[in-house]
Amino acid sequence: MTLRALTISLATGQARQEELPAAVEQSLLGGRGAAAWLLATRVPPTTGPLSPANLLIFSAGPLAGAIPLAGGSFVATTRSPLTGTIAHSWAIGRWGAALRRAGHDLLALEGQAQEWCYIHVDGERVQVRPAQRLLGLDTAATANALRQELGEEYVALCIGPAGEAGVAYASI
Repeated sequence: MTLRALTISLATGQARQEELPAAVEQSLLGGRGAAAWLLATRVPPTTGPLSPANLLIFSAGPLAGAIPLAGGSFVATTRSPLTGTIAHSWAIGRWGAALRRAGHDLLALEGQAQEWCYIHVDGERVQVRPAQRLLGLDTAATANALRQELGEEYVALCIGPAGEAGVAYASI
């Protein structure tokens, strides 16, 4: 089975699903390797980390959601605002498995939204929604507000005030 990447344009709100070449999964297995391949093939090396042309890629590991011990770990990959080189950040939780259940192995964000927004992915349905009301909340409060709106079965990734302020080492 080939890896499926969902790419969402934050500028237009449009989403497209694509299958990566079979060689990517065969040689890199998915997760961090597939995200690095996607970044290297889509983003020219001279692209600045904060440029709308840079990608922010979330990828589920090869076993995410497949067995209980693998859980839902995932990797966030982009060009680092601190170093200008590729950066990976690992996280555990349920999000990687949720990405897989929605039918995707990777989620790539491209472009820049005109206003603060959040992305609602429900299987093949993707919506970019306004998020003004969430500004200033910490990550726990933001995740709780989104679960109250969408349902307890949803898993949220979010930034807090540091990310909103553009702090180069802010976390997701």
